[in-house]
Amino acid sequence: MKPHNIERKIKKRFGDSRTNQPTSIINNNDSIDHRPKTIITLNQNIKNASIKRKREPVRSQSQFSISQPVPKKVKKKQGLIQTSVPNPDKVYRVASYLKRLPRLLIQALGRQLDRPLKTKSEHKFIYSRLKLLDLQFCLNTHHSLWQSYFNLGYEQNQWPDHLYKITKTNEPQLCRKFVQEYLTHIQQQLEQCSTQLNLQATTCPEKLTITLLDHHLKEYVCSQQKRFTRKIHHQLKRFKDELHEKRLCHILFDNNLTSDQKEAINRLIHLRETELQIRKELLLLEQRI
Repeated sequence: MKPHNIERKIKKRFGDSRTNQPTSIINNNDSIDHRPKTIITLNQNIKNASIKRKREPVRSQSQFSISQPVPKKVKKKQGLIQTSVPNPDKVYRVASYLKRLPRLLIQALGRQLDRPLKTKSEHKFIYSRLKLLDLQFCLNTHHSLWQSYFNLGYEQNQWPDHLYKITKTNEPQLCRKFVQEYLTHIQQQLEQCSTQLNLQATTCPEKLTITLLDHHLKEYVCSQQKRFTRKIHHQLKRFKDELHEKRLCHILFDNNLTSDQKEAINRLIHLRETELQIRKELLLLEQRI
């Protein structure tokens, strides 16, 4: 073989190997480069997980136990049963105007007295005096109502149905006894209130005249308790209507009546009861408003 042919083949052979070498190196590098990347990502995940575990608070075994969630406290609305006869132990309820801010109430009383109330001693005395006079007013009104109950019931020897429900009997004597005891209870509270008013009058500030002060405060109490007064008058009127109805029923049904007359009377009684029920609901609605 000629020398130049040999030299050409040698160049060709070594040239092919040189051209293939970079591709193999690149391929090898590609396969090698993938390994560090996966190793780095795994290391980063492990590191992040460890940091996350360190940041989380350590839990005890008791915390891992399954426990029931604490139930929320639900405020129960107490249903107030309103009856026409108050509880003997709770004759008096604080009026809504006395629940205002003392500062606003003192301003209103200053306008009622037509003079500014500046000192704290005057504020304290007038505010406590007003509460006692309001109590006295309500007790006197209740006493007047129940005294009318007693006078009418004793005169006619008849009592309304709600008194029979309270005494849980049908005997008029027990109803009369209940009303007498209730009147005695109110009278005792009135005497206690009068004693407190007399004791408080001795601590009246010098710049105030107790007689003139009581006059203006009583006028203010009457103006604020108009709704309560209407309620008491309505109860007394209903009491009289019930007694009148019982007397008419007694007169009618004692006589011999035909079936048509009895049916007409029953219809009238039903209409009357419906009217009384509507008036009662209207009164309750006015109280809520």
